Amino acid sequence: MFVAFLVAVSSLGAGMLVAFFLRPIAIDLGIVDKPGERKLHVGEIPLIGGPLILLVTLIGASLISVDFPEGAFIAGGLIVMLGVMDDKYDISAKLKLAMQVAIACLVIFLDKELIVDIGILQNDFANPSLQPVHFGLAVLAIVVGVNALNLIDGIDGLAASIVLVILLNANLAFIFSGLPLPSDILIQSVLLAGVLCSFLVFNLGLISGKKIFLGDSGSMLVGLYITNMLIEISQAPASNSGVTIPATLCLWLTAVPVTDMLVTSMGRVLKGKSPFAPDRTHLHHRLTDLGLSKWYVLLTILGASTIIFWAGAAITRQFGEAASLLAYVLYFASYVIFVIAHSRAQNEINSVIAE
Repeated sequence: MFVAFLVAVSSLGAGMLVAFFLRPIAIDLGIVDKPGERKLHVGEIPLIGGPLILLVTLIGASLISVDFPEGAFIAGGLIVMLGVMDDKYDISAKLKLAMQVAIACLVIFLDKELIVDIGILQNDFANPSLQPVHFGLAVLAIVVGVNALNLIDGIDGLAASIVLVILLNANLAFIFSGLPLPSDILIQSVLLAGVLCSFLVFNLGLISGKKIFLGDSGSMLVGLYITNMLIEISQAPASNSGVTIPATLCLWLTAVPVTDMLVTSMGRVLKGKSPFAPDRTHLHHRLTDLGLSKWYVLLTILGASTIIFWAGAAITRQFGEAASLLAYVLYFASYVIFVIAHSRAQNEINSVIAE
Protein backbone atom coordinates (compact mmCIF):
# COMPACT_ATOMS: atom_id res chain seq x y z
CA MET A 1 0.00 0.00 0.00
CA PHE A 2 2.91 2.35 0.67
CA VAL A 3 4.14 1.80 -2.90
CA ALA A 4 0.66 2.59 -4.24
CA PHE A 5 0.54 5.78 -2.15
CA LEU A 6 3.98 6.80 -3.41
CA VAL A 7 2.96 6.17 -7.03
CA ALA A 8 -0.23 8.23 -6.59
CA VAL A 9 1.62 11.19 -5.04
CA SER A 10 4.37 11.05 -7.66
CA SER A 11 1.79 10.91 -10.46
CA LEU A 12 -0.03 13.90 -8.97
CA GLY A 13 3.17 15.92 -8.74
CA ALA A 14 4.35 14.94 -12.21
CA GLY A 15 0.93 15.81 -13.64
CA MET A 16 1.10 19.29 -12.13
CA LEU A 17 4.54 19.92 -13.66
CA VAL A 18 3.61 18.53 -17.08
CA ALA A 19 0.39 20.60 -17.13
CA PHE A 20 2.35 23.82 -16.51
CA PHE A 21 4.70 22.82 -19.36
CA LEU A 22 1.95 21.88 -21.86
CA ARG A 23 -0.39 24.87 -21.33
CA PRO A 24 1.68 27.47 -23.24
CA ILE A 25 2.49 24.96 -25.99
CA ALA A 26 -1.20 24.25 -26.59
CA ILE A 27 -1.97 27.99 -26.66
CA ASP A 28 0.82 28.65 -29.18
CA LEU A 29 -0.40 25.80 -31.41
CA GLY A 30 -4.04 26.93 -31.16
CA ILE A 31 -5.20 23.71 -29.50
CA VAL A 32 -7.75 25.55 -27.36
CA ASP A 33 -11.47 25.50 -26.69
CA LYS A 34 -13.12 28.77 -27.65
CA PRO A 35 -16.37 30.09 -26.12
CA GLY A 36 -19.49 29.67 -28.25
CA GLU A 37 -23.20 28.97 -28.21
CA ARG A 38 -22.77 25.62 -26.42
CA LYS A 39 -19.55 26.55 -24.61
CA LEU A 40 -20.05 29.24 -22.00
CA HIS A 41 -16.60 29.33 -20.43
CA VAL A 42 -14.54 32.52 -20.38
CA GLY A 43 -11.51 32.78 -22.66
CA GLU A 44 -9.65 30.18 -24.73
CA ILE A 45 -8.88 27.09 -22.64
CA PRO A 46 -5.97 24.76 -23.56
CA LEU A 47 -7.03 21.22 -24.48
CA ILE A 48 -4.13 19.21 -23.04
CA GLY A 49 -5.81 16.34 -21.19
CA GLY A 50 -4.70 13.63 -23.61
CA PRO A 51 -0.98 14.54 -23.84
CA LEU A 52 -0.90 15.19 -20.08
CA ILE A 53 -2.36 11.80 -19.10
CA LEU A 54 -0.42 9.87 -21.74
CA LEU A 55 2.95 11.38 -20.81
CA VAL A 56 2.57 10.86 -17.07
CA THR A 57 1.22 7.30 -17.32
CA LEU A 58 3.84 6.34 -19.91
CA ILE A 59 6.73 7.74 -17.88
CA GLY A 60 5.32 6.26 -14.69
CA ALA A 61 4.89 2.83 -16.25
CA SER A 62 8.47 2.86 -17.53
CA LEU A 63 9.80 3.63 -14.03
CA ILE A 64 7.68 1.08 -12.11
CA SER A 65 8.53 -2.61 -12.19
CA VAL A 66 4.98 -3.81 -12.77
CA ASP A 67 3.41 -5.43 -15.82
CA PHE A 68 1.45 -2.91 -17.89
CA PRO A 69 -0.42 -3.74 -21.12
CA GLU A 70 1.89 -2.33 -23.80
CA GLY A 71 -0.81 -2.24 -26.44
CA ALA A 72 -2.81 0.24 -24.38
CA PHE A 73 0.06 2.73 -24.52
CA ILE A 74 0.62 2.31 -28.26
CA ALA A 75 -3.10 2.64 -28.93
CA GLY A 76 -3.22 5.48 -26.40
CA GLY A 77 -0.64 7.43 -28.37
CA LEU A 78 -2.69 6.99 -31.53
CA ILE A 79 -5.95 7.99 -29.89
CA VAL A 80 -4.32 11.09 -28.40
CA MET A 81 -3.10 12.06 -31.87
CA LEU A 82 -6.63 11.53 -33.20
CA GLY A 83 -8.10 13.57 -30.36
CA VAL A 84 -5.64 16.44 -30.76
CA MET A 85 -6.41 16.60 -34.49
CA ASP A 86 -10.12 16.58 -33.69
CA ASP A 87 -9.70 19.29 -31.04
CA LYS A 88 -7.91 21.52 -33.54
CA TYR A 89 -9.57 20.70 -36.88
CA ASP A 90 -12.94 19.12 -35.91
CA ILE A 91 -12.70 15.77 -37.71
CA SER A 92 -15.94 14.30 -39.07
CA ALA A 93 -17.75 11.91 -36.73
CA LYS A 94 -17.66 9.03 -39.25
CA LEU A 95 -13.91 9.31 -39.78
CA LYS A 96 -13.31 9.54 -36.04
CA LEU A 97 -15.44 6.43 -35.46
CA ALA A 98 -13.54 4.51 -38.15
CA MET A 99 -10.23 5.46 -36.55
CA GLN A 100 -11.51 4.43 -33.12
CA VAL A 101 -12.44 1.00 -34.47
CA ALA A 102 -9.00 0.61 -36.04
CA ILE A 103 -7.28 1.61 -32.79
CA ALA A 104 -9.49 -0.79 -30.81
CA CYS A 105 -8.52 -3.63 -33.15
CA LEU A 106 -4.86 -2.76 -32.67
CA VAL A 107 -4.94 -2.77 -28.86
CA ILE A 108 -6.84 -6.06 -28.77
CA PHE A 109 -4.40 -7.64 -31.22
CA LEU A 110 -1.38 -6.44 -29.22
CA ASP A 111 -2.65 -7.22 -25.72
CA LYS A 112 -4.68 -10.32 -26.66
CA GLU A 113 -7.55 -9.17 -24.42
CA LEU A 114 -10.67 -10.81 -25.80
CA ILE A 115 -14.10 -10.95 -24.20
CA VAL A 116 -14.66 -14.66 -23.57
CA ASP A 117 -16.95 -14.32 -20.53
CA ILE A 118 -20.23 -12.38 -20.58
CA GLY A 119 -21.51 -13.67 -17.26
CA ILE A 120 -23.79 -16.39 -18.60
CA LEU A 121 -23.24 -19.56 -20.64
CA GLN A 122 -19.55 -19.39 -19.72
CA ASN A 123 -18.49 -22.78 -21.06
CA ASP A 124 -20.36 -22.49 -24.36
CA PHE A 125 -19.41 -18.87 -25.00
CA ALA A 126 -15.71 -19.47 -24.24
CA ASN A 127 -15.49 -21.99 -27.11
CA PRO A 128 -12.39 -21.13 -29.23
CA SER A 129 -14.51 -21.41 -32.38
CA LEU A 130 -16.23 -18.19 -31.29
CA GLN A 131 -12.97 -16.21 -31.23
CA PRO A 132 -14.18 -13.78 -33.95
CA VAL A 133 -17.15 -13.00 -31.69
CA HIS A 134 -14.83 -12.57 -28.70
CA PHE A 135 -12.70 -10.17 -30.75
CA GLY A 136 -15.73 -8.26 -32.05
CA LEU A 137 -17.17 -7.82 -28.56
CA ALA A 138 -13.86 -6.46 -27.30
CA VAL A 139 -13.75 -3.95 -30.19
CA LEU A 140 -17.33 -2.92 -29.44
CA ALA A 141 -16.58 -2.52 -25.73
CA ILE A 142 -13.58 -0.27 -26.36
CA VAL A 143 -15.37 1.88 -28.93
CA VAL A 144 -18.36 2.27 -26.61
CA GLY A 145 -16.11 3.07 -23.64
CA VAL A 146 -14.12 5.65 -25.60
CA ASN A 147 -17.24 7.44 -26.81
CA ALA A 148 -19.12 7.17 -23.51
CA LEU A 149 -16.40 9.09 -21.66
CA ASN A 150 -15.96 11.47 -24.58
CA LEU A 151 -19.65 12.38 -24.79
CA ILE A 152 -20.30 12.76 -21.06
CA ASP A 153 -17.44 15.25 -20.78
CA GLY A 154 -19.78 18.26 -20.76
CA ILE A 155 -19.11 20.07 -17.48
CA ASP A 156 -15.95 20.76 -15.52
CA GLY A 157 -14.53 17.72 -13.80
CA LEU A 158 -17.25 15.26 -14.83
CA ALA A 159 -15.41 12.78 -17.08
CA ALA A 160 -12.25 12.74 -14.93
CA SER A 161 -14.25 12.34 -11.72
CA ILE A 162 -16.34 9.50 -13.14
CA VAL A 163 -13.13 7.71 -14.07
CA LEU A 164 -11.87 8.16 -10.50
CA VAL A 165 -15.10 6.62 -9.19
CA ILE A 166 -14.77 3.72 -11.64
CA LEU A 167 -11.16 3.11 -10.61
CA LEU A 168 -12.05 3.11 -6.91
CA ASN A 169 -15.05 0.82 -7.34
CA ALA A 170 -13.16 -1.54 -9.67
CA ASN A 171 -10.47 -2.10 -7.05
CA LEU A 172 -13.01 -2.46 -4.24
CA ALA A 173 -14.89 -4.99 -6.38
CA PHE A 174 -12.10 -7.51 -5.82
CA ILE A 175 -12.41 -7.17 -2.06
CA PHE A 176 -16.22 -7.25 -2.25
CA SER A 177 -16.01 -10.46 -4.28
CA GLY A 178 -13.69 -12.02 -1.70
CA LEU A 179 -10.72 -11.98 -4.07
CA PRO A 180 -7.15 -10.74 -3.64
CA LEU A 181 -6.51 -7.38 -5.30
CA PRO A 182 -3.87 -7.85 -8.04
CA SER A 183 -0.93 -5.51 -7.45
CA ASP A 184 -0.62 -4.60 -11.14
CA ILE A 185 -4.25 -3.43 -11.24
CA LEU A 186 -3.78 -1.37 -8.08
CA ILE A 187 -0.65 0.33 -9.42
CA GLN A 188 -2.24 1.02 -12.81
CA SER A 189 -5.22 2.53 -11.01
CA VAL A 190 -3.31 4.84 -8.66
CA LEU A 191 -1.00 5.98 -11.46
CA LEU A 192 -3.99 7.05 -13.55
CA ALA A 193 -5.83 8.43 -10.51
CA GLY A 194 -2.87 10.62 -9.56
CA VAL A 195 -2.62 12.33 -12.93
CA LEU A 196 -6.42 12.74 -13.09
CA CYS A 197 -6.30 14.53 -9.73
CA SER A 198 -3.60 16.85 -11.07
CA PHE A 199 -5.86 17.58 -14.06
CA LEU A 200 -8.78 18.36 -11.76
CA VAL A 201 -6.67 20.88 -9.82
CA PHE A 202 -6.42 22.95 -13.00
CA ASN A 203 -9.79 22.07 -14.52
CA LEU A 204 -11.81 23.01 -11.44
CA GLY A 205 -10.03 26.35 -11.14
CA LEU A 206 -8.10 25.60 -7.96
CA ILE A 207 -5.17 27.44 -9.56
CA SER A 208 -6.44 30.81 -10.77
CA GLY A 209 -5.95 31.59 -14.45
CA LYS A 210 -4.55 28.15 -15.33
CA LYS A 211 -7.70 26.29 -16.39
CA ILE A 212 -7.36 23.34 -18.77
CA PHE A 213 -9.80 20.95 -20.44
CA LEU A 214 -9.53 17.23 -21.21
CA GLY A 215 -10.47 17.76 -24.82
CA ASP A 216 -11.36 14.85 -27.09
CA SER A 217 -7.81 13.56 -26.72
CA GLY A 218 -8.13 13.26 -22.94
CA SER A 219 -11.68 11.94 -22.72
CA MET A 220 -11.08 9.31 -25.41
CA LEU A 221 -7.78 8.27 -23.81
CA VAL A 222 -9.31 7.68 -20.37
CA GLY A 223 -12.14 5.79 -22.06
CA LEU A 224 -9.57 3.56 -23.74
CA TYR A 225 -7.59 3.05 -20.52
CA ILE A 226 -10.66 2.25 -18.44
CA THR A 227 -12.23 -0.15 -20.92
CA ASN A 228 -8.93 -1.93 -21.46
CA MET A 229 -8.54 -2.33 -17.70
CA LEU A 230 -12.10 -3.62 -17.27
CA ILE A 231 -11.51 -6.26 -19.95
CA GLU A 232 -8.29 -7.22 -18.18
CA ILE A 233 -9.88 -7.64 -14.75
CA SER A 234 -12.97 -9.50 -15.93
CA GLN A 235 -11.62 -11.91 -18.55
CA ALA A 236 -9.56 -14.80 -17.14
CA PRO A 237 -7.29 -15.37 -20.17
CA ALA A 238 -6.36 -11.69 -20.19
CA SER A 239 -5.50 -11.26 -16.51
CA ASN A 240 -1.85 -11.80 -15.59
CA SER A 241 -2.83 -12.65 -12.03
CA GLY A 242 -5.52 -15.12 -13.02
CA VAL A 243 -7.87 -13.35 -10.56
CA THR A 244 -10.93 -11.76 -12.10
CA ILE A 245 -14.14 -10.09 -10.97
CA PRO A 246 -17.54 -11.18 -12.36
CA ALA A 247 -17.87 -9.92 -15.93
CA THR A 248 -21.27 -8.31 -15.36
CA LEU A 249 -19.76 -5.94 -12.79
CA CYS A 250 -18.13 -4.09 -15.70
CA LEU A 251 -21.61 -3.10 -16.89
CA TRP A 252 -22.38 -1.62 -13.49
CA LEU A 253 -19.01 0.11 -13.20
CA THR A 254 -19.69 2.08 -16.40
CA ALA A 255 -23.48 2.18 -16.14
CA VAL A 256 -23.99 5.95 -16.07
CA PRO A 257 -21.72 7.09 -18.95
CA VAL A 258 -22.58 4.13 -21.19
CA THR A 259 -26.33 4.40 -20.63
CA ASP A 260 -26.21 8.15 -21.18
CA MET A 261 -24.41 7.69 -24.50
CA LEU A 262 -26.66 4.87 -25.76
CA VAL A 263 -29.97 6.51 -24.82
CA THR A 264 -28.89 9.90 -26.16
CA SER A 265 -27.77 8.39 -29.47
CA MET A 266 -30.98 6.36 -29.78
CA GLY A 267 -33.04 9.48 -29.15
CA ARG A 268 -31.26 11.37 -31.91
CA VAL A 269 -31.75 8.53 -34.39
CA LEU A 270 -35.48 8.32 -33.57
CA LYS A 271 -35.72 12.04 -34.32
CA GLY A 272 -34.11 11.50 -37.71
CA LYS A 273 -30.80 13.04 -36.65
CA SER A 274 -27.27 11.70 -36.69
CA PRO A 275 -26.38 9.82 -33.47
CA PHE A 276 -23.35 12.13 -33.31
CA ALA A 277 -25.30 15.39 -33.70
CA PRO A 278 -24.63 17.83 -30.83
CA ASP A 279 -27.59 18.77 -28.63
CA ARG A 280 -28.57 19.22 -24.99
CA THR A 281 -29.94 15.75 -24.23
CA HIS A 282 -27.11 14.29 -22.17
CA LEU A 283 -27.68 13.59 -18.48
CA HIS A 284 -25.71 16.61 -17.31
CA HIS A 285 -27.79 18.83 -19.60
CA ARG A 286 -31.05 17.41 -18.26
CA LEU A 287 -29.97 17.92 -14.64
CA THR A 288 -28.84 21.46 -15.43
CA ASP A 289 -32.23 22.15 -17.02
CA LEU A 290 -33.82 21.09 -13.72
CA GLY A 291 -32.12 24.09 -12.12
CA LEU A 292 -29.16 22.33 -10.50
CA SER A 293 -25.82 24.14 -10.39
CA LYS A 294 -22.79 22.55 -12.05
CA TRP A 295 -21.44 21.43 -8.68
CA TYR A 296 -24.73 19.76 -7.78
CA VAL A 297 -24.88 18.13 -11.20
CA LEU A 298 -21.34 16.81 -10.75
CA LEU A 299 -22.02 15.45 -7.26
CA THR A 300 -25.39 14.00 -8.29
CA ILE A 301 -23.91 12.04 -11.20
CA LEU A 302 -20.95 10.80 -9.16
CA GLY A 303 -23.27 9.76 -6.33
CA ALA A 304 -25.60 8.02 -8.76
CA SER A 305 -22.66 6.19 -10.35
CA THR A 306 -21.55 4.90 -6.97
CA ILE A 307 -25.02 3.86 -5.79
CA ILE A 308 -25.87 2.14 -9.09
CA PHE A 309 -22.61 0.18 -9.08
CA TRP A 310 -22.97 -1.08 -5.53
CA ALA A 311 -26.61 -1.97 -6.08
CA GLY A 312 -25.56 -3.99 -9.12
CA ALA A 313 -22.66 -5.54 -7.21
CA ALA A 314 -25.00 -6.60 -4.40
CA ILE A 315 -27.41 -8.21 -6.89
CA THR A 316 -24.51 -10.00 -8.60
CA ARG A 317 -23.16 -11.41 -5.36
CA GLN A 318 -26.53 -12.36 -3.90
CA PHE A 319 -28.33 -13.74 -6.97
CA GLY A 320 -25.68 -14.39 -9.61
CA GLU A 321 -24.74 -12.94 -12.97
CA ALA A 322 -27.92 -13.91 -14.82
CA ALA A 323 -29.94 -11.88 -12.33
CA SER A 324 -27.38 -9.09 -12.63
CA LEU A 325 -27.90 -8.91 -16.40
CA LEU A 326 -31.67 -8.82 -15.93
CA ALA A 327 -31.35 -6.06 -13.35
CA TYR A 328 -29.16 -4.08 -15.74
CA VAL A 329 -31.84 -4.32 -18.43
CA LEU A 330 -34.40 -3.00 -15.93
CA TYR A 331 -32.03 -0.18 -14.95
CA PHE A 332 -31.59 0.74 -18.61
CA ALA A 333 -35.36 0.74 -19.12
CA SER A 334 -35.86 2.96 -16.06
CA TYR A 335 -33.35 5.45 -17.46
CA VAL A 336 -35.23 5.52 -20.77
CA ILE A 337 -38.45 6.24 -18.84
CA PHE A 338 -36.71 9.11 -17.01
CA VAL A 339 -35.51 10.58 -20.30
CA ILE A 340 -38.98 10.36 -21.87
CA ALA A 341 -40.62 11.95 -18.83
CA HIS A 342 -38.05 14.74 -18.72
CA SER A 343 -38.42 15.42 -22.45
CA ARG A 344 -42.21 15.67 -22.17
CA ALA A 345 -41.97 17.97 -19.17
CA GLN A 346 -39.43 20.16 -20.96
CA ASN A 347 -41.64 20.34 -24.06
CA GLU A 348 -44.61 21.41 -21.93
CA ILE A 349 -42.54 24.11 -20.27
CA ASN A 350 -41.31 25.35 -23.64
CA SER A 351 -44.90 25.43 -24.94
CA VAL A 352 -46.03 27.53 -21.97
CA ILE A 353 -43.12 29.94 -22.46
CA ALA A 354 -43.88 30.22 -26.17
CA GLU A 355 -47.49 31.15 -25.42
